[in-house]
Amino acid sequence: MACQWCGREGCAGRCPDAPELPPAESDACDCGCGRPRAECVAPTGYRRSRAIRPLAPGQAGRSLASRLAPVADNLRQLNTTFGVRPYRVFLTWTRWEGTETGEGYEVLKQRIELLPTPLVKENMRYAPWHGGVLQEGAIDVSEVSVVAYTEDILRGLDPKLIPGLDLMGANPTIPEPWDFFYEVVQDGRGGKMPERPRFRLNGCPFLKADSQEWVMTLERTSRQRTRKDRSVFGPPEGPR
Repeated sequence: MACQWCGREGCAGRCPDAPELPPAESDACDCGCGRPRAECVAPTGYRRSRAIRPLAPGQAGRSLASRLAPVADNLRQLNTTFGVRPYRVFLTWTRWEGTETGEGYEVLKQRIELLPTPLVKENMRYAPWHGGVLQEGAIDVSEVSVVAYTEDILRGLDPKLIPGLDLMGANPTIPEPWDFFYEVVQDGRGGKMPERPRFRLNGCPFLKADSQEWVMTLERTSRQRTRKDRSVFGPPEGPR
């Protein structure tokens, strides 16, 4: 029989003109036991089906839940349109003019509003202190878009904004003299110049894939920008 690739007789499957085929997938088990995949037995004695496996990063991004994430954002926008989301949440980056945080003037460098407007549930209280009362406690922020924001951005880790920020290090953090915090501000229905309470991220944002949202807890801090949206440690004149 003539070879289907070169037309010669007697190649017997060893034709030099045949296209190179990709190597066959290894049949070794991923768990490191040394057995073939079909013979792998977990430490509990359970024989795992070959169909049970995690999603690869590329597959996770193409899953049904991921494809529906933009739809979830559009539905959440209805809450803002109906007026039931009175609190706007901002990611805020500032930089001190000195060599470390707290040295020199504080200057606003970047502010990003979380959109669509997330759901804010508060657990705040007022505690007495030497200057009167101080608001303290934490709030829960949920229904944050997984399309528009990554975990790094929600932690303030933006290498495009902060020079020298190394995301590949063992423990990426906001470097001196930069500062990162959240502001949760009323949308203006209570007055034209509402307070701008300042919060810090407590823990890490958590991705809930079943509802396509980030959820996180923000802890109240004492220092905040004024109602005129200026830092109390900012320069007397010039940019805010």
